[in-house]
Amino acid sequence: DENERSYSIAKTLDNEIFLSLRKHENGKCSSYLDGLSVKEKINGRIIKNINFRIPDHFERLILISNGTGIAPLLGMSFENDDRKQVDLIWGAKYSKTLKLFRNTINDLIDEERLSSMQVGYSQDPKLPKKYVQDIIIENKSNLFENFDEECFVMICGSVDMGNQVLNLVNNILIEYGKKSLNHYIDNEQIKIDTY
Repeated sequence: DENERSYSIAKTLDNEIFLSLRKHENGKCSSYLDGLSVKEKINGRIIKNINFRIPDHFERLILISNGTGIAPLLGMSFENDDRKQVDLIWGAKYSKTLKLFRNTINDLIDEERLSSMQVGYSQDPKLPKKYVQDIIIENKSNLFENFDEECFVMICGSVDMGNQVLNLVNNILIEYGKKSLNHYIDNEQIKIDTY
């Protein structure tokens, strides 16, 4: 139909579009895209999201996502030309999902555009249940004890995950005697793109 569907995308070092989407059983757009052949052309347009972009200057970037929200955050890692510290925390349902991104992640780490990545799986029967919130709690001192004006947090993924992460980060900031969460949001040090 004529209704647009928006996806958060990234640009690779090869100037290609990089995105991730989940096929929904009754999803019109995801089913359509899933049915395309390799190299088949589609019409689309790019609308710049000026409110969710890698900062021009930073010393540390903390990227937090779940599900398909990983794509734009990996895109931010592609843009880390100065090789600053970029840490990615990602939550997926199953460990097999990581295979989709493994080569890209390894390339970013090898090129020192991504410093570290930690993953939690929420529904994999072979692994302990872990969410991004659990990873944040386990690493809270490393992530937020020295949080200052050169540190930025980018959150992308589900609305529920985003809200839970914001509440958690607020509590951690209070615990470490930092300014309020709203201060960092107003200062554009914490940015959110959830859906």
